[in-house]
Amino acid sequence: MAEGVRRTFRTPYAHWISTTLDLCALTDPNPPSILNPRQMGIRDPVISTGFQKHWGPLRQLKRMCPMATYQRHAMLRLPSIIFATIAVASLPCAAAVISVADFGAKPGDGINDADALRKAVAAARSQPGATLLLPPGVYDFRDEAAVRIQNDWMTGKLTGNPERTLFAPYAPHVKGLDFTGARDLTIKAVGATLLCDGWMEPVSLIECTKVKLEGLTIDYKRKPFSEGVIREVRGDSFDLEFDERFPLIPELPLCRMMVWDKTRNRVTGDAAYNPKGTITAPGKMTVQGSSLGGKPGDIALIIHGFHARPAIFIHRSETIVLEGVTIHAQEGMGVVGDRVHDLHVRKLRVVPAPGFHQSTNTDATHYTSCTGLIRYEDCEFQGQGDDAINVHNYYQTVTRSLGDNRYEAKCPLWYSHGGALDHYDAGDVVELVARDTLKPERRCKVVAATPFPKEWRQEITLDAPLPEDTAAYYLANITRFPRVEMVRCTMKSHLARSVLLKNRHSVIEDCVFDQCTGTAIHVGAEGDWHESGPCEDVVIRRCRFIRNGRGVPGIHGRIVIEDNRIEGENAARGVYITGATEAVVRRNTITGCTEQVKVEATHRTDVSANTP
Repeated sequence: MAEGVRRTFRTPYAHWISTTLDLCALTDPNPPSILNPRQMGIRDPVISTGFQKHWGPLRQLKRMCPMATYQRHAMLRLPSIIFATIAVASLPCAAAVISVADFGAKPGDGINDADALRKAVAAARSQPGATLLLPPGVYDFRDEAAVRIQNDWMTGKLTGNPERTLFAPYAPHVKGLDFTGARDLTIKAVGATLLCDGWMEPVSLIECTKVKLEGLTIDYKRKPFSEGVIREVRGDSFDLEFDERFPLIPELPLCRMMVWDKTRNRVTGDAAYNPKGTITAPGKMTVQGSSLGGKPGDIALIIHGFHARPAIFIHRSETIVLEGVTIHAQEGMGVVGDRVHDLHVRKLRVVPAPGFHQSTNTDATHYTSCTGLIRYEDCEFQGQGDDAINVHNYYQTVTRSLGDNRYEAKCPLWYSHGGALDHYDAGDVVELVARDTLKPERRCKVVAATPFPKEWRQEITLDAPLPEDTAAYYLANITRFPRVEMVRCTMKSHLARSVLLKNRHSVIEDCVFDQCTGTAIHVGAEGDWHESGPCEDVVIRRCRFIRNGRGVPGIHGRIVIEDNRIEGENAARGVYITGATEAVVRRNTITGCTEQVKVEATHRTDVSANTP
């Protein structure tokens, strides 16, 4: 019963017959003592006459607390007939508190806790309203299948780019803590670290509703990257030295290398892809890449793969909260949300572990085909191998007409951040977008949609016909564009853009972008990546931009950039806008840039009151 609601009723309550209620038997491993009638709100008897059974009140209570069990105890006898007032509000259905310790998980002992943690998770997700408690400490989590995946990856057994195997749609993978189907669940893990051994998806939130993950830290025993000190620059190569945390073997894949400038305390910005390395002695390697500008004493940052499973995967879920979560390493992205409705992220930290300079191999967070609101508060991102946040839908290609306004549509197979087919639903509104300009031409409504996941295609029926030359257009589902809010967040030294927006209605305020290698905020559709779409109503205000990187009329809607502090470092320009319907750039302080503001191919502009 809802808190604060009190229902009372009077009824003949006949001959208690030694019966009491145990309201916590199913939900509390340590139930309180058996309740007596006074604890249940039954008042003293007012009339007593004869014997007669009447179980109406118990049935009523059972309807109100369906998860409770009812047991008989030789405890007491009451007079024959009781005219009682039962205050149902005094009988709450106690939510279960499930501790992983009850299943044998013990942090800090070096023993594999995978089995115990999974049993605790299974118990928690089967009880709506439960709280799963992970006491503070480091939990070792080793999965043999995940270890095999890691070994295959790190020893070069996966031919070509490993992500083509491990990040392919519907590819087999290992779930660590699988909360699939959970309802009204709180996961309290403040001070708890999940130390993974083997490449896996540490946390899976699939088809969940009202789940809060609080305080968990995710890290890996063997990081999916290596960091070596530059001892000498010789010709076109670096001589590197690695400590025992980064074991070297000849087959170790080198997918990308960057340099951490110890003098400036940041990533230099350039990257060498697939550099060639040769082991010259135990813990020592010579790697080509002196063009990156490193010097003796700097750190070479090498990743051993690109996309793989994320640290936290949220799929087909709604009303999810991540609070105080930290991700120190992941062989793919940090958080991926696909078809999620309403996500609140507070104090998320995707940052290197102490003593390291890298966090996730690719994006810190990435969201596709979501709805509702994605809100970030007081989050921190550093050292990831790509964007801090990317929000988009997908451009789909119409491959053939099936007649009667029916069409087959596809996304390229390798574009699936959620690992599953992105499909339309009946009632969705899609935009017809010119492929050469990405400009929306008109809108249609989906009348019916049938996905064929294994064939990686869908068949859709629209409320109007498409042009005959369907190859000249994309389709973009604008129903699945969430609102985005970022407040008081910090982005530091990482590769690529910090914020990449391809949605409608965004607010970014009071954030700090500090020495990121790419554009701090990039508002733009990307046809090459098939990531839609044109943006509308973007407001950027009261932010600080410190020495970040660089960045067809009418594609984007109104863009407002105001009251920000932008500090360049011999930058070409502070603000660059192209292809918008309206751009407002005002009251910004812009320094260290050859050109303060450049706006082109935009219909209406207001560039005013900006100062050096």
